[in-house]
Amino acid sequence: MREPIGNPAETGPGETYRKIVYYGPGHSGKSENLAVLARILDLSPPLRITVPTDGTGVPEAAFESLDIPGGGRVDPFSGLQLLSVPGHHAQAPIRESLLERPDGIVFVADSRADRQDANLVSLDELGAILVEKEIPLRDLPIVLQLNRRDAADALPLATLRERLAPAGWPVVPACASTGLGVRETLAALVDLLPRRGPLDPRH
Repeated sequence: MREPIGNPAETGPGETYRKIVYYGPGHSGKSENLAVLARILDLSPPLRITVPTDGTGVPEAAFESLDIPGGGRVDPFSGLQLLSVPGHHAQAPIRESLLERPDGIVFVADSRADRQDANLVSLDELGAILVEKEIPLRDLPIVLQLNRRDAADALPLATLRERLAPAGWPVVPACASTGLGVRETLAALVDLLPRRGPLDPRH
């Protein structure tokens, strides 16, 4: 069994970050979100982590990690560790491992018409992994980001909301390439997290 990777970062004695996983199909803009957040929050660029494939023939997997410090050290859960999963279909074991004990999920969907099958496949995979890990969807903070809103063939927001967020998840339109909606997406997710310390990225 693969060992979990990307578990909450430990930055010092008694200090851990809450784990937020950016999930979605390949090329939907997950890594782009982390890069934009690093820039607007004046942080170091996301750390790119490569996972060995052990000669299995699976394409080399890489994911990004970005730590956002919290507002103080009194609460041990006062920071966020953001992880973006690899999108290749053969890298499902990596995605499954990254979903070990998440505190919240941002599902980054692609608004383009020809990427809707990929959105649904990724969403189904996410649901199956959470069921296998016995993580009830109703108990997990999830935000749906509708990215690529600048695409010429982007579907209407109402259509995407109906297809991808029937459970009533918060929905944030975005264009990560320009930064539109990126901070708002994370802020919407933070609003759903149990309050354990000062970690609002909007300030």
